[in-house]
Amino acid sequence: MRKRRKRYKINKLRLLGSLTVLTILIVLSVISVYGAVKGADALYSNDMCTEYTLVEVAEGDSVWSIAKVFCGEGRDVRETVSAICYINSIDDYIIYPGQELLVPDC
Repeated sequence: MRKRRKRYKINKLRLLGSLTVLTILIVLSVISVYGAVKGADALYSNDMCTEYTLVEVAEGDSVWSIAKVFCGEGRDVRETVSAICYINSIDDYIIYPGQELLVPDC
């Protein structure tokens, strides 16, 4: 006796709907990532601040402590921390004694 194979019928409309939803999600993801990258570039671009101070990291310094020293009047320290990390390509907020950092003067 021969076994019968089950055949699955795929509803074409359901398949088309699933592919459409998947495509929309991929497009939205790409747009949001691109927008986030472009937004960060605009936020910390050289047009915003043209003067920097070169700071050598001392023992016990942190990005936050350096940012507090150089933070301008009325400016949020978190913005300065973000700017220091962006300008110096710091991803994890870890800095080392002897390391030199560019700190924005604005």
